[in-house]
Amino acid sequence: METVKVKADEQFQDREFYRESPFKTDKIAFSLYNFEPWQALPMQRNPGSDTILYFTDGEAFMLINDAVFGVSPGDAMYVPAGAAYGVLAGENDLNVVSIQGPKPVEARKETGLLFRCPECALEAPLTTGTDTGDFNMCPRCETMVKLTRQPSSFRAEKTTETPPPEPEQMTETGQAATGEGETEPEAKLEFGVIDFQPWQALSMHKNPGSDTLLYVAQGQGIMFVDDEHKSIDANEAIYVPAGATYGIMAADNQMTVMTVQGPVPVEVQDVGGLEYECPICNLETPVTTNTFDGCITVCPRCNVKLKLTKAEDMFKAEETTEKAPTEAEAQ
Repeated sequence: METVKVKADEQFQDREFYRESPFKTDKIAFSLYNFEPWQALPMQRNPGSDTILYFTDGEAFMLINDAVFGVSPGDAMYVPAGAAYGVLAGENDLNVVSIQGPKPVEARKETGLLFRCPECALEAPLTTGTDTGDFNMCPRCETMVKLTRQPSSFRAEKTTETPPPEPEQMTETGQAATGEGETEPEAKLEFGVIDFQPWQALSMHKNPGSDTLLYVAQGQGIMFVDDEHKSIDANEAIYVPAGATYGIMAADNQMTVMTVQGPVPVEVQDVGGLEYECPICNLETPVTTNTFDGCITVCPRCNVKLKLTKAEDMFKAEETTEKAPTEAEAQ
């Protein structure tokens, strides 16, 4: 089971943001970004891959095509393949989880879409609709500037002119707006959020053709992948390869898990029989794929020692004082 702590090894750099790609998969790309205050990811586009950005800490500005969004911790932004996007951190450190697919992920930088504030020297990205004569306000020092297009960037000059009123834009947070006459692009990643109440579980199942990345936004629980199980905590990410059997159980608190899967369509196959019901507290708990008849386990809620007997639809659990068999005996 591959897991990584998203915030455990934060690394910030003075001039450029830090990026790390801890998981290697042939279907989706997973990266962690650390930004110091006012650092930026320049405008770019991925022609053949969708992008989902999940903001774990800090506030920021997210630019998608000709729209700008304010984002906060817990916000997720979807960028369809081909759309131009960039990020500007706010006045605090910023941590971002990025998931892209399918691979390979080609990145094309959008040249010229930035300006340097004449007052505080902040370099800020600009939307794709920016042109000569446009007004902008520096996000950091709030100086009003007038922009002039140049080959490599826009020249920004401080101005006291009053910018003309902007037309209203009806865009939804988390999505790139499409222009008139355009159709919604076909999704390449499937994004979801699962809210667990204490001790609720996602039963064991598999996605035969799609990789899965899960990010624990809050709470704690237990992750089951094939023949392994592991405690998971907030700010931890878990990679599940296509075809692996997996399930999740929340601990004694609410848990929120973000899931991203690709490619789509995502086929879901239930794996029956991999659970038991505690005879003491009635908790239904998933078990790993290597669980066998006669296995000794402990209920995660009431800590009662149990012996499992394989049945058709689930394992039967009985309270026991027996010792767990050795590995040799289990085989």
